[in-house]
Amino acid sequence: FAHTTGTGTNRLMLVGISWNCGDTDRSISSVTFTYGSGPSVQMLLREVITQYAEGVNDPVGPRYSAIYATILESGALNQPPNGTTGTLTITFSGSVSYSVIAGVANFKGVNPDDPLGIPNSDGLTNGQYPTVTLTGLGGTELIFDNVFQGASGETQTLTPDASQSSPLWNGYSPATRGASSTKPADGNTSVTMSWTANESSTWAITAVPINPAPVEQPYKIFLPLIVTSGE
Repeated sequence: FAHTTGTGTNRLMLVGISWNCGDTDRSISSVTFTYGSGPSVQMLLREVITQYAEGVNDPVGPRYSAIYATILESGALNQPPNGTTGTLTITFSGSVSYSVIAGVANFKGVNPDDPLGIPNSDGLTNGQYPTVTLTGLGGTELIFDNVFQGASGETQTLTPDASQSSPLWNGYSPATRGASSTKPADGNTSVTMSWTANESSTWAITAVPINPAPVEQPYKIFLPLIVTSGE
């Protein structure tokens, strides 16, 4: 699907993906962002975290939530181009039997050397409250999450906790609902991301803290104090 990157300095792109494989397991082979022409440029996004959960109605039916990011293999920030429209492509290991819900979000002011903290995830075969907790935070991070919830119809809604942002996306496709939100750490060393589904079903949730760029401190010049004594 088409996407326009953000503007500003120290840019980060995060992609959240929720998919229902039916009876045949499918993994993500690659996530890329392609832009420009003659020749085009392709950026490879790297996996941050993936969570698996078994289907409630079919024990062998895998369901997933995953997060991918524009980071280098070293973990440092790999900035997408500034304000550029391109195509975000998610390639799977084979045909996905049911549905895929995916979205992309832009961030700026991210730490270029250490853009992401330690992610966490959870999953449950049958439940109504997708929940994951991140610990060991510094208190200045912004938490990004992505959730999968099994959905027999559009009436299977997902509502984020009141402390989280309005969903960045919240989509339905047969047997799948996928959604994403953010939440500032606000000085806390532990943050919980949680959602409420209309009814119990299989869920999987992933989350990662985004580290802000360090604030530059003004230089201070200390002049020596010279004291002379008269005769």
